Amino acid sequence: RGEGAPGAADLVADLADRGCTATVVACDVTDRAAVAALLDRLAAEGRTVRSVFHTAAVIELQSIDETSLDAFAKVVHAKTAGAAHLDELLDDDQLDAFVLYSSTAGLWGSGRHAAYVAANAHLNALAEHRRARGARATAISWGIWADDMKLGRVDPGQIRRSGLVFMNPDLALAGLQGALDADEGVLAVADVDWDRYHPVFTSSRPTDLFEDVPDVRRLTEEAAARTGDGGEFAARLRALPAAERDRLLLDLVRSEAATVLGHASPEVLSERRAFRDVGFDSLTAVDLRNRLAAVTGL
Repeated sequence: RGEGAPGAADLVADLADRGCTATVVACDVTDRAAVAALLDRLAAEGRTVRSVFHTAAVIELQSIDETSLDAFAKVVHAKTAGAAHLDELLDDDQLDAFVLYSSTAGLWGSGRHAAYVAANAHLNALAEHRRARGARATAISWGIWADDMKLGRVDPGQIRRSGLVFMNPDLALAGLQGALDADEGVLAVADVDWDRYHPVFTSSRPTDLFEDVPDVRRLTEEAAARTGDGGEFAARLRALPAAERDRLLLDLVRSEAATVLGHASPEVLSERRAFRDVGFDSLTAVDLRNRLAAVTGL
């Protein structure tokens, strides 16, 4: 969209105040001929491209079984075609940086982001491919930026319940500098509440993907220490007759379920209704599981 893009004029002015000259050009990076023409024009003007930051993205929330081939191709093409053209058309020897904005979705997946996951995995592979041939490349797998919430790209409540934290721009830019200094092919920059995220992520698919993360190691050790030790609740349960045990367990589940769902009293939850019928989803179910485990030691 060139200079007509929202915020473009303000960005150019801000950069000018900092002593930089910026030119905003409308170019469809998925069009190889258009990218080639722009690079030829820059060369004719005596401008050498030294650094590339490829940030294009299209997000469509659909699971793989809901996605048509055309819709899948649209998302993947928007993310990968421009990167491929820049890879092919630029002189590796003249580049100081070739940075691809990827996503944590491409590293460890993300529900209902089927095509987006594939597209970002492609960018990660492209970065490794470039480095294998001796060219510069870094694919940064970003977590959630605060701007994603402002732009309406995500459901803030669902994101928070999952354990991902919205990064403010200053933190993200510090992460960007750290990523460039690290000079790795693929790395992640994300703010994660591991106490919440890891149990949610592993609830249906156990994995050792995060086992070297210090917070995850702590969670694993704490869970192992709790196993088989029901503490005070277990002692109370053992001391009761069988019929009263059932009532104690039911009261516990209703009380914790009410807390998770934000109800003031467990009385609003009928013991005869299924969890899904009273408002539970995969995230709140994991929250309930964790609360019950903390009380019972199971």
